[in-house]
Formats: sequence, structure tokens, C-alpha cells
Amino acid sequence: MKPFSSQKFDPLGFTLGLLLFLALFGQALLSTFLTSKSIPFLTFQALYICIMGLYFLYGGTKKLHQRKEQHEQAYWYTQPGILVALGAFFLLPFWILEIVVGTAKVNTFPPVIEIALFAPTGICYLASDFFFFRRLIFRL
Repeated sequence: MKPFSSQKFDPLGFTLGLLLFLALFGQALLSTFLTSKSIPFLTFQALYICIMGLYFLYGGTKKLHQRKEQHEQAYWYTQPGILVALGAFFLLPFWILEIVVGTAKVNTFPPVIEIALFAPTGICYLASDFFFFRRLIFRL
């Protein structure tokens, strides 16, 4: 692993990180002043999930290219950052439906729809946890 001082400045990573921080700050402000079922809050939540997914996708692909440059065998589906990004993007249909249904004043989705919408996200998050901890354990 290279020391921190020899790493080059990454403007795209910095911009995505700054956007993620600003979106998190904005979400905290909106949650203070708006209800969780209001349309602006739900729209901002979907935007936050998009920014978070882009941030993790960028970090995961960067790590994938670093591993390939070191001539290690690496696949995209073993990168925790890419799997977290996929899980975040799988949440977007739920938030879009929540915005549409939120305007109709319906309180909840049927359980079958919730399971169908959250299952891919849960699978991606569990797989990312597995590959993250497996890499930590085998590195020791």
C-alpha cells in the first residue's frame, strides 16, 4: 500500500465526496423541518441515494482498477463498493414509488411489493459485507 502523501489528488472523487457530504447535511436539515412523507423530503432522499450510489460506484471501480494494475485477480462482483452502489440503485424504484404513492396519501405498500423491492438491495448489501470481511480476514 502506498503512503498517503504519494497519492494524487482526485478531483472527481473529491467532488463526489463533497456532494455526498452536502446531501447528508441537506437531508439532516430537511428532516428537521419537513415530515418524512412530504414530497420534497422523499425527492431529496432519492437524490441522496443516487449521489451515495455514484460515490461508492466510483470508489469501487477505482479499487478494481488498482487491483488489476497490481495483477491481482479481481472481479466486479467481489468489490464491496460496487455492490453497495448496486444496492443503492436498487432502492431507487422504491423511492420513486414512494413519491408517487405519497401523493395519493396511501400509507404503505403491500408486503409482497416491499419484499420484491428490498430483496435485491439486501442481497447486494449482504454480498458486499461478505466480500469486505473475507478480504480483511485473508489479508491477516
